[in-house]
Amino acid sequence: SVQKQSKTLHRMSHTFPVMAANEPKPLFFDSIDDLVGAIPSPIFLVFGNTGYLPMLKSFICNMRIFPPMVKHLAFMATDQETAQQLRRFLGADGGIYVMHADHYKGDHSFGSKMYKDMMTLRGMALIKALERAVALQKTIVWIEADMEYTQNLLEVKELYHDTDVSVFWDGLVWCGCFIRFSPTQHAVQFYRNVMARTDPNGLNDQEALNAVLGQGGESYTKLDPCLF
Repeated sequence: SVQKQSKTLHRMSHTFPVMAANEPKPLFFDSIDDLVGAIPSPIFLVFGNTGYLPMLKSFICNMRIFPPMVKHLAFMATDQETAQQLRRFLGADGGIYVMHADHYKGDHSFGSKMYKDMMTLRGMALIKALERAVALQKTIVWIEADMEYTQNLLEVKELYHDTDVSVFWDGLVWCGCFIRFSPTQHAVQFYRNVMARTDPNGLNDQEALNAVLGQGGESYTKLDPCLF
């Protein structure tokens, strides 16, 4: 349930992977607020668990083609195993917040109840990040690891539009895989509306996004498909 997910978000794992003194140390944070506060804007926010690890590793390698982007990476990992693997790939760059949500660490079939529950947890964490970003006037880019990026996103004009959100149109639907959020209340409310329409027994987050986009007063622009 949403109440159960909320409690999960507030229980943090404070024991981070042990690192040798001579190893590079990416920044670990014990709250989403601290993560958003430390990473420079625009923040490329990525969610991951052990089921996503192959894609996450490939994504980090992809980002290293455009070195300035790496310092803007912020990961929300469900579990310590994922955090350990991310630490090895990130080196001293980016930041990691570890959730206390080990029951979501594995693969979950798309559309299953466990998958939808995980998307609810992820969405609530995103809302917390957006709320902090508004206070700090930072842009957040919700970015999926399963795409190949073809250019330095820090130079993409859509990241600096004055609309509340920029969303990717895949030719059939608005995609929840890449969303740029300006630091505005309308942007935060847009994703609150998405989560309000998400139901473990009904719409998933992708379907909910398509149902609410443009209905709550938020302004939006379409992302250039050549980004991917």
